[in-house]
Amino acid sequence: MTTLTLVLTAVGSVLLLLFLVMKARMHAFLALMVVSMGAGLFSGMPLDKIAATMEKGMGGTLGFLAVVVALGAMFGKILHETGAVDQIAVKMLKSFGHSRAHYAIGLAGLVCALPLFFEVAIVLLISVAFSMARHTGTNLVKLVIPLFAGVAAAACVPGAWASANAPRIADERRFWLDDPDWPVCGNSGNDYCRAAVG
Repeated sequence: MTTLTLVLTAVGSVLLLLFLVMKARMHAFLALMVVSMGAGLFSGMPLDKIAATMEKGMGGTLGFLAVVVALGAMFGKILHETGAVDQIAVKMLKSFGHSRAHYAIGLAGLVCALPLFFEVAIVLLISVAFSMARHTGTNLVKLVIPLFAGVAAAACVPGAWASANAPRIADERRFWLDDPDWPVCGNSGNDYCRAAVG
């Protein structure tokens, strides 16, 4: 199996998934299952491995998302019942104006998603988008797209993962630079290498 074949399989799988969901109106979960099986077959994966791989991959993903969605739904319900969501939406609309509601929700997504994971930020902010759409009478899609764009832009910036991995990366750098068998430090001296990384 060549690299080109695998790339074409991946691209084709994404396009097929979009077609099944958007044009064929197939349920997203069923479409994902069908595309996953097709991708496994075209990538040369043995038949007995496809089901196990799908189970492992989807189980790990859903295991993480289930906690995020459940806690986010509970938190969102609390914000809704206490009126906090409406207050947030009203305050943002006063600051930006009704005609710039899409800028407000996009900026909120960008700022709030910096320390959060993509899914967490969406679950927390989607209720604000609904509230803003209700107050302004704007089509919800015109607010959700900027929200996703802001969160996606924040996901491109090193955030939670970078903070979590920073100590490990620093330890790995020190290990390699302290190794006398590593060509750079072996030739230039360990003291210089230690000084370079602090």
